[in-house]
Amino acid sequence: MHAITVDNISFGYDPATPVVRDVSFTVRSGEFLSLVGPNGSGKTTLLRLLDRIFIPHRGTILLGDQPLSKFSRTAIARRIAFVPQDNSIQFPFTVAEIVLMGRAPHSGGMAFENAHDREVARKMMRLTDVEGFADQPVTNLSGGERQRVFIARALAQQPEIIQIGRAHV
Repeated sequence: MHAITVDNISFGYDPATPVVRDVSFTVRSGEFLSLVGPNGSGKTTLLRLLDRIFIPHRGTILLGDQPLSKFSRTAIARRIAFVPQDNSIQFPFTVAEIVLMGRAPHSGGMAFENAHDREVARKMMRLTDVEGFADQPVTNLSGGERQRVFIARALAQQPEIIQIGRAHV
């Protein structure tokens, strides 16, 4: 089964000058894909196309066997999580609050989490080794600790696909 298929997509902030041109690939369930290229080559733009923040000028993106354009924002968020390369948070949310934000696509429009959401968040905080920081403001953490919190948030979404903006090596 295909998790995501990109078929001949092109996109540019000015349609006459594509940033992403004629890109095609398939990533199946369980596979990893890395986007590598110089600054300004369209890597982040491609991720934004996959998250439907941008719409391709040409081509198709399929999630499973359905066009991405057929999914609501909530349906996409249930299937695709994004870990940004820059996770600067200015408001002192606690680690637990940040991780619980990953449960929002499952809330059915309610702003409050339930016992299951809290258990999923705890499990993902344990998995990423940030459970000990649960009550601390995320603004007090190091960059690496913060990145693990955002990975925990993405995992708490329980998506089929996780996009990471940039891995620090």
